[in-house]
Amino acid sequence: MTVTDAAKPEKATLVGSFAAALQFSTIAPPVVKRLFADQELGNAVAFLPYIGIVLGAILGTAQLGLNSILPASVAAALTLGLWLLLTGALHFDGWLDSCDGLFGGYTVERRLEIMRDSRVGAFGVAGGGALLLLKFALLSALDVPFVSLILAATLGRWAMSIALVGFPYARKQGLGTTMKAHASWHHICIANLAVVLVLWMGAGLTGLVYLGVALLGVLAFSGLCMLKIKGLTGDSYGAICELTEALVLACIVALPPTLL
Repeated sequence: MTVTDAAKPEKATLVGSFAAALQFSTIAPPVVKRLFADQELGNAVAFLPYIGIVLGAILGTAQLGLNSILPASVAAALTLGLWLLLTGALHFDGWLDSCDGLFGGYTVERRLEIMRDSRVGAFGVAGGGALLLLKFALLSALDVPFVSLILAATLGRWAMSIALVGFPYARKQGLGTTMKAHASWHHICIANLAVVLVLWMGAGLTGLVYLGVALLGVLAFSGLCMLKIKGLTGDSYGAICELTEALVLACIVALPPTLL
C-alpha cells in the first residue's frame, strides 16, 4: 500500500512527538496510528532521554527483583536479555552495523553500503560479542541497579540526541535526514532537563563524571564516523546509545553514585 502525504497530519502534536520517540526506541505498540509529521520526528529528539528514564526504571526494577531470588550473574544475564527485548535490539543492531561498516570498508561509499547490509560480518560479531560481555559483567557488578540503569538508559538516549543535532547526516535520504532537518538545539535543552533531573536525584556530584564521560563518548564516536563516513547514520545513533550505556555503567561500577 502506498501512503501519500495526504495521510500525514497537518501539524505536529505533543502526543505524536512523544509517540515517535517511544516507537523508534522501544518495541512499544504504535500509540499514534498514522504517519508522523516531519516536525514530530524532529521533536522526538527532545523526548528520547525521557524514554530512557522509563526504560531504566523497568530494567532496574527487574534486576532488583531477580537479584533477590537468583545469583547476581543469572540476574544480570536475564536483565540484559530483557534490555534487548524491550528495545527490539534496535540500538544493538546499529552497533553491529557500525562495527562492520566503520572497520570493514576502504571507501566512504563501501562503508555506507556495508552498514546498510542486513548481514553481520566478522567485525560486527566481534564487536557485538564484546559489548554483550562487557554489559553482562557490569550488570553483575552493580550495587544499586535501579539507579544505575536509569542513569545509563537516560544518558544513552541523551547522547543520541546530542549526536543527531550536533553532527551532519551521512546519507542524502532516510528517516534520519527528516529527524535532523527538524531538530535543533532547543530540543536538546528539553532533553537536558531529563538528564539534570536524573543526575541530581540519582548521583549527586558524581553525576558530573558520568555526564562528562558520556559526552566524551559521543564526541569520540562521532569523530570516528566523520572520519570514516563523513557523517552519522541511524546505525551510528544506535551505536552511540549502546556505547554510552556501557561507558556510564563502567563509571558507576568504578565510582558509585554519592547520592542514592
